Amino acid sequence: PAEMRFYDSMARALLKNNARDRVAELFSLMAATLTAKGRAAEAVELVRIAWRYAPDLGELSESAVEALRALHGNRPNFKLFVSASDLDQRADLFRALERFETFIYCDTGEVFEHQTLGIGVVEAIEPERRRVAIRFSSKAVKEFTFEGVRDFLKKHERGGFRAERVRDPDGLKRRFLDEPVEFLHFVLKDYPLGLSQADLKNLLLDGFVSRDEWERWWSANRRAFRRDPWVDWGGGTHDAIRLRSEPKTYYEEVAAEFCESESASARMSLIAEIAKHIAEEPPSAGFARQLFGALQTEFGNCAPGDQVGRLERIFLGRQLAKAFINLELPREFDETAILRQADDPAQMILALSSHEFQCQAIQTLDMIDRTKTTKVCARIFPDAPARLAQWLVERLIAQGEVGAVSAAFETALRSPARNPDAFLWAARQFFADRYAALSVEIAPHEIVGEMADYIRELQNQVDSGSPNASTLRGVVARFKNLLADDQFEILRRAIIPLALPEAQAVCRLFESHAAFPDTYLSSLRHAVQQARPDLEEATAAAARDELDGTTLFVTAESLQRRQAELHHLRTVEIPKNSREIGEAASHGDLSENAEYEAARHRQRMIFKRAEELQHDVERARLIVPSWIRADCVWVGTRFQARNLDTGEVETYTILGAWDSKPDENILSYLTPAAAQFLRRRVGDKVAFQRSGAEPIRYEILQIEKALK
Repeated sequence: PAEMRFYDSMARALLKNNARDRVAELFSLMAATLTAKGRAAEAVELVRIAWRYAPDLGELSESAVEALRALHGNRPNFKLFVSASDLDQRADLFRALERFETFIYCDTGEVFEHQTLGIGVVEAIEPERRRVAIRFSSKAVKEFTFEGVRDFLKKHERGGFRAERVRDPDGLKRRFLDEPVEFLHFVLKDYPLGLSQADLKNLLLDGFVSRDEWERWWSANRRAFRRDPWVDWGGGTHDAIRLRSEPKTYYEEVAAEFCESESASARMSLIAEIAKHIAEEPPSAGFARQLFGALQTEFGNCAPGDQVGRLERIFLGRQLAKAFINLELPREFDETAILRQADDPAQMILALSSHEFQCQAIQTLDMIDRTKTTKVCARIFPDAPARLAQWLVERLIAQGEVGAVSAAFETALRSPARNPDAFLWAARQFFADRYAALSVEIAPHEIVGEMADYIRELQNQVDSGSPNASTLRGVVARFKNLLADDQFEILRRAIIPLALPEAQAVCRLFESHAAFPDTYLSSLRHAVQQARPDLEEATAAAARDELDGTTLFVTAESLQRRQAELHHLRTVEIPKNSREIGEAASHGDLSENAEYEAARHRQRMIFKRAEELQHDVERARLIVPSWIRADCVWVGTRFQARNLDTGEVETYTILGAWDSKPDENILSYLTPAAAQFLRRRVGDKVAFQRSGAEPIRYEILQIEKALK
């Protein structure tokens, strides 16, 4: 019998009747038989029963040791434990067996967890002292008595995840990489209550794998984990992942995932997977009805105005019907009726979450009224995702609706802010000449201008601390990448046919803005030089005047003042000083002639000033009203700026090197104050730095030429 109570009763009855020898004979024979049959643990329990009532029954020692050898004979300390526990003696063998099992419980290599020290491995055991030495994950080695181990430490049995990650981390890592599904089973066995995905991630990141290794492993194997029949994922993302006691079938898993999913695209992928799997393993008759039933329930639960939700369930049902040929959709699954009654079919189609659904809706609408569909498609195009935009263009061209698609194409190209994705796609097609049949009335330089303006607008929002700054930076990068593709091919095509002034105006759109750093502009200028050498020469000349410091921009009035001062020095002051020196020299001894020394000192000062004026006049370049830039704050402009701290609007004028009148808010472009506003455009925000004080924040409101 398997019940130990039977043998307990037998032992007590035999001993009560003074049949001690019979107990030794029978229990020894039964223990040996159980051990031989691979049931050594039961054999040990049998011996324990006999020794409980007759602890000096030494005849059972041999059977006990053989059973224990079958269980623990591979332990290096087995013989030591047998000897140290006194199992080979004849007295109190019941206690001897308990001692042996304590030694095994605390043997070297066993894994224990301390509340504060963490997990550790037994490094050494001393049966005589009844102590063990445990090395914990903190590298600290602590000594415990056997009683302390029992009372204060939690044991992790060999073969479990928590034990093996300490005992054999390299082997466990190989299992992680080579057998991911089995590894997941192995971990979950150690956590019968389950782990959330976040808990599992944190568990493995805690010194077992790196974050990158986790991401690659989870991404590569997640689908296999989801499909594994032994893993229960619960009802939601944050539910515990558990190991099942019984496996689920493939179709049970798929049905659960289909019903739980809120993503139409994910459900479409599942349907495609089911269609392939049916050939290998036909589902039960109720499987298809379960999926259709879920869709029908969701269809009925849609809010009264949620026609998009109903339409998506219908299209999912259509896909299921293709996979299960013998099933028909319920009568209320009528996409034609929904689209025919729609007040705004364009918005309804755009609201569908799947490209396939959008295309199906347009095809359905086309069967109802092609003329209406053409207008709807033209309305959809400027707001469509890039993939749908391409599908619409090709469909309309194939139907001969060139005029409608040309107008929609142009609308997209003139409004990047409306739909950046559609604009980027349309711009690529335009410059690649992929749709030659279209008649789009927009010049290449106009498209480039739209791009530059939009990039600056987005960058201004980023600089203003927009909460969507990260997303906006991503859009800016995509637009700049399009411009820079193939060595700025778009820009080169835009400026080649233009006259010099117009080409210069296009190129200036990219100058002097935080959205276009120097490294980007360097590549841009190189491309411009290759496409338009004449433009680059003119631009380079202006750039030298502006940036190398050898030229001084000046107004006519200030230049006249400098020239008049120089003329006065040359014609009046220098001759006068020469006469003063001559008169002083006529007074005799020059070594003690104070008048002579004063006159010579004045001569040095006059000549130095004259040289400075001559140098400045030679470097001077008049600010000519016709070439003053008003697209940004520059030399010769007047601008209004709102003080964002006080709300007041202030007006400043940036003039030449010698025109500063701070009391009148007229600044020389060479001053540090003016430098903080130069190159800024309308809408830009400036943090005006002041020495020893907090910055003042300004927003540029208006820029105009200050000189007429």
